[in-house]
Amino acid sequence: LRPGPVIAVNLPAFRLWAFHHGGAGTDAGEPLEMRVIIGQAIKTPTPLFIGSMRHLEFNPYWNVPRSIAVGELIPKMARDPGYLAENDMEMVSTSGGSGATSAVNGETLGALRAGKLRIRQRPGPQNALGAVKFAMPNPMNIYLHSTAARELFERNRRDLSHGCIRVEKPLELARFVLAGQPEWSDGSVELAMLPGPTRKANLAAPLPVILFYATAMVDREGKALFPRDVYKRDALLEQALQVHAE
Repeated sequence: LRPGPVIAVNLPAFRLWAFHHGGAGTDAGEPLEMRVIIGQAIKTPTPLFIGSMRHLEFNPYWNVPRSIAVGELIPKMARDPGYLAENDMEMVSTSGGSGATSAVNGETLGALRAGKLRIRQRPGPQNALGAVKFAMPNPMNIYLHSTAARELFERNRRDLSHGCIRVEKPLELARFVLAGQPEWSDGSVELAMLPGPTRKANLAAPLPVILFYATAMVDREGKALFPRDVYKRDALLEQALQVHAE
């Protein structure tokens, strides 16, 4: 990695670190550390990869992935035509039209199933992404974001999402990511996260985001830690090591 800011997430530890990577002798200070919520084991595990964060969205829309719309939301809408309105959601055209509707009927359900409409959730207190989305474009559509369900961070096991990563301290992380950009002071970041219009903040340079999996690690004091193998990857690793040793 080149010297500069880095975000690293150890999935089984449900933990994120944001720090400055540099050469020998660099005084980077204490890393920013926080709890995270990751993808559910078996159903929607968070993939391992190195992403490149490029922008933030304050008060974002949640564009519901088609898999969630088809597998979860359309059945709920068929049972309860008021579901979208109750959850501050709407349907918009997939072809780029500007109109939006929350009216659930046979026509709109058919258009959803056919892929002519998609569902999004408007910014606000019910929005699944909370006040800020940390975007790092990738084919799997994985990103970091805040959440209104803060009580979930108190759980010991936090594989609870559809694959994206919810962060415990979104304001602190946003300040870290935008540090060094004069137009984004600590105060302006805090103001942008208040309820209001959607606002995009481009990063001055791409920021590496490392999603990794380690069930044996040491903390900053040298204490050994052994997070639970939530995704059952250790057995596969042991097999691969055994084959390599032979």
